[in-house]
Amino acid sequence: MTQSDVRTDFQSPTIHAKFSTLACGSLALLLLAIGGFISPGSSGRVGYVVQTVGGVLLAVALIVHIRYLAGRNRSNRIGNPAVVSGILAAVAYPCVFIPYAVDPALISEPGWANWANSWWGASFLLAAVSLGLTALAKEAELLAAGARAYPPCQIGCGCAPIIHASFLSLGTAALGSLLQAISFFGLIGGGGLNARLIFILGTVGPILIALGIVAHIAHLSARLGRAAVVLGIAGAAMVGVCNIPGISDPAGAGELGTELMWILWAAGMFLGGLSLALVAIRKRSQPQSD
Repeated sequence: MTQSDVRTDFQSPTIHAKFSTLACGSLALLLLAIGGFISPGSSGRVGYVVQTVGGVLLAVALIVHIRYLAGRNRSNRIGNPAVVSGILAAVAYPCVFIPYAVDPALISEPGWANWANSWWGASFLLAAVSLGLTALAKEAELLAAGARAYPPCQIGCGCAPIIHASFLSLGTAALGSLLQAISFFGLIGGGGLNARLIFILGTVGPILIALGIVAHIAHLSARLGRAAVVLGIAGAAMVGVCNIPGISDPAGAGELGTELMWILWAAGMFLGGLSLALVAIRKRSQPQSD
């Protein structure tokens, strides 16, 4: 065995996602961004229709990718509960936008605002469960790997990590998703006297999710391409800080603050969509082994 025969999973140029999934996810994020720019918290129907389509496409992309990862995981270490929770989280997300696409005037009704916060909270809670279970499985994988010694790993051997994300990135994103879920559930009924605290949680949560994403993709520039990684990190950062204006104006009295939150969120989604588009183009140029 020569030195060139030895390759770790992180050094491999193979992108572990289907081209169709990456393209669908890219289009979904771009549509969510466009919808956010068109109707930043307003009653414009077009923006919500576009966001609904984007949300459905994002759910499709996530479900296909989760099932793809579960299929690659022959020893089933990720576990069915994590897969089911991830799929349910993806399904719950677009449910937020559907009523407003039908009747955009509902955005001003408290009951339908509670609808949105409930579905967003459910989606992020399920995501937290899925990521948390996967993090526990990753810890078990690390402990098992530490208990035995492997020889240098040839290309295509079976001892490469099954869960490619690190425990740190999974755990950070899981905690961030949990805090984000709590913040959305806390906004049901308007948040009351705790509205500022809720927006603080709603800021810390996305920042932790962004850090988890950054921790996962920062070392993958050789695989994904530097431009895609930079755009992905920038997009995650913008979504991570989008709720900061809500801390200073939790009651939403200032129209500028509310619109700024939507614009930052949409800008982050747009950069994320561009990042996935670059990854999809890179995947297209690779041998189609998937």
